[in-house]
Amino acid sequence: MRTYIENRISEAVMRKCHKCGKRFVKETGCNKMTCVCGANSCYACRAEDIDYNHFNNNKKCANTDPNAIHQRDMEDAADKAKAQYLLDHPEAKDIELKTDFKDMIKNVKPKKGRRNGRNTPYPRHLPRYDYYDEGDDDDDDGDIDDEDDVDIDGGGGDDDDDEGDDDDVDGDVDDDDTDDDDIVNDVGDILKAFLY
Repeated sequence: MRTYIENRISEAVMRKCHKCGKRFVKETGCNKMTCVCGANSCYACRAEDIDYNHFNNNKKCANTDPNAIHQRDMEDAADKAKAQYLLDHPEAKDIELKTDFKDMIKNVKPKKGRRNGRNTPYPRHLPRYDYYDEGDDDDDDGDIDDEDDVDIDGGGGDDDDDEGDDDDVDGDVDDDDTDDDDIVNDVGDILKAFLY
């Protein structure tokens, strides 16, 4: 009996498109719902094929909190489901449920967070970029890179002698002076500009 009532409560919160049958639940926004198939419906009263005049003439559907709509629908569904179950199974009328669904429904709190993608977790496959970095590293040498300054050839001075030496380990001369860290930072800058 508990499972039957819980299933009916879940179905009551979900809306179903009258054309394609796709199910949806609204968290925020307007009560005029447009399905991916193009069908319009009112989220509050479930009227089909509506336009914005529906909300001008009907104050009940104009500005309704989705949590209030869900609360009302869940309470109605719990009452109807219990009555229907007792009609279908008269031997279950003496069964007492451990939880009262009316009290459980009244204690349902709306979800917080994850609105408009603000609190969406960062994808693991993308490189991280420190948005709060002031552009200076921690080694106090004035340059912007986070790596310590290391003298590669041991000369201690300027490395502008054109002897044909290359800093590449494998010995071939690269025309491209980009570093993998530079590429990661460029990708981070692009993501920062694109996402925010």
